[in-house]
Amino acid sequence: MPISAVQHNLRTSDLPLEKLAANPQLSQADKIAGASRQFEAIFLRQILANAQKPTFPSRFNPQSFSSGIYQDMLTTEVADQISRSGAFGFGQVLASQLTRQLNPDQAAPQADPSQTEPSRADLASGGTTL
Repeated sequence: MPISAVQHNLRTSDLPLEKLAANPQLSQADKIAGASRQFEAIFLRQILANAQKPTFPSRFNPQSFSSGIYQDMLTTEVADQISRSGAFGFGQVLASQLTRQLNPDQAAPQADPSQTEPSRADLASGGTTL
């Protein structure tokens, strides 16, 4: 008697990074989005960990082993939540760039030259006004 899969909707945030690429149930776009989001979370952890370091050592800010573990857990969770929300935006930009590099034939359409900003040479010669 065959048993159907219990989990039909597979979320990329539930998979470890090393298993993301080998998963046949995910499309390439899902894999790119998942890897980009996880990279963004790692990047945010680094930023948050450095932002929480005290500038000056103080006896009022004790650094024990257990408080370090708690602080690391808190930093990891905050970074993951920010990354999942998409508010930081770095993961989306990274996914867009990776998609463009992997699918060059689907690149964004070229901008209309009449809608571009004037060059410095145009502005210096006085040929174009804003």
